Amino acid sequence: MEYNRLPATLRWTDLPDPLRDSPITSRKKIEVPFSHSLPRFMMENKQAYTNELIQESYSFNRGDLEIVLSRYYHLPESPGRPIQHLPAWADLRPVDSAQKWMLNVKLNVAEDGQPEKLAKASEELMRNKAEFDKLFDFKVIDRRVFDTRIPPPAVIPGRGPP
Repeated sequence: MEYNRLPATLRWTDLPDPLRDSPITSRKKIEVPFSHSLPRFMMENKQAYTNELIQESYSFNRGDLEIVLSRYYHLPESPGRPIQHLPAWADLRPVDSAQKWMLNVKLNVAEDGQPEKLAKASEELMRNKAEFDKLFDFKVIDRRVFDTRIPPPAVIPGRGPP
């Protein structure tokens, strides 16, 4: 497959703010659409392919709120480029060995330089969290889980979800 011929989007997302006394984290996100040649552009800027993940997810919208249940799987290693075909489900290895689902409730704020809009979004998220507290036992997770610079463990062929 010629990846330089495919349309793609370059997405940069920073690490969440360090944990405070709040379940809300703020992350800046920048997306740059490319009609083609994204891999070539990345190589020219000294960026390299590292690895891939499969995200199994269910998304729901409630007004401006995006509710996502997801979990992630490692793909078998591929030498220096994305794999050509998806492997069998049994060859995927869960990122979380307990295979827990992660619930993310998101509210995107396009004008992130306006503190009043950020405060309003945080209030909206806290109102919704109060509703979800009746259904979920929320746990705080280490923000480094989202750090793509930390390599995943080696893939064990043939080991995947039961």
